[in-house]
Amino acid sequence: MDVGRQIINVATFEFGTLFRSRRAIVVTLLYVLITLGIAALLSWLSVKFGPDLHSLQLATKARAGSKAAIHVKNIIPMLVQKNDTTTLNYLLNQPMTVIGYFLFELLFVPYLLALISFDIINADLRSRFMRFQLLRTSRVTLLTGKLIAHWLMFLVVSGIASIVLFSYSWSKIPGFPLVYSVLLLFVYWLMTAIMSVCYLSLIALISSLIDQGVVALIVILIVIHGFGLVALNSSFIHFFSPSWYKFGLLSSDFLVVGLHSIIFIGFGVIFIAAAWFRLQTRDA
Repeated sequence: MDVGRQIINVATFEFGTLFRSRRAIVVTLLYVLITLGIAALLSWLSVKFGPDLHSLQLATKARAGSKAAIHVKNIIPMLVQKNDTTTLNYLLNQPMTVIGYFLFELLFVPYLLALISFDIINADLRSRFMRFQLLRTSRVTLLTGKLIAHWLMFLVVSGIASIVLFSYSWSKIPGFPLVYSVLLLFVYWLMTAIMSVCYLSLIALISSLIDQGVVALIVILIVIHGFGLVALNSSFIHFFSPSWYKFGLLSSDFLVVGLHSIIFIGFGVIFIAAAWFRLQTRDA
């Protein structure tokens, strides 16, 4: 059997198992409910102050706005370089619900992936099922198939949440820009998909190092949070944190977005290689 067919078989089996699991159902419902909460808050602000963050900024400058409005309109300027007025205006003029949802994804997608995939490797190691799988396929094929299955599962969850956000915003905001919002949501979905490769690979690496599921989850959450803290460091050390490259995806410059996407993939390749090496040097 060729390698491509083996990878497809592993991915199909893993995706089917994951899709039917209670954990995936609970995480999907939780993610959709959070998305609905974001959509409800930002739709309310859009109706009250204007459909985009630029309108909200002008409104809160003209008169005292609500505390929620003041906090929301102050978020975007904190995420771009001070002199990058092009990106600032690009973001402020986007539909409030769309850019707000993307910011939420940038911050919390790694934690969503951790909840879904923390035992991507160690579950089969604990049950010794991997030993049976390796009779029919190689370690690299098995790892690749599992990563593809979990990545596809995330894309399904993220896609469902995006559809929910769009539908709610369309129904609640007068004059909601349909075509522009669909294009933005699709672009942001693709960017999030690229970013998720990095963090899913990191999760697979930690899962291959720690056999206990709960312990692995705790360590994964700590590492993800640690990367976030390192990204806030003003010295050169922040370049070694994937989290530092997240907000480059917000740029209006296509080259900047492309470069940061490539860096995410580079981190993912490093983590995958380390996970593969770990699997090669241990018994199943």
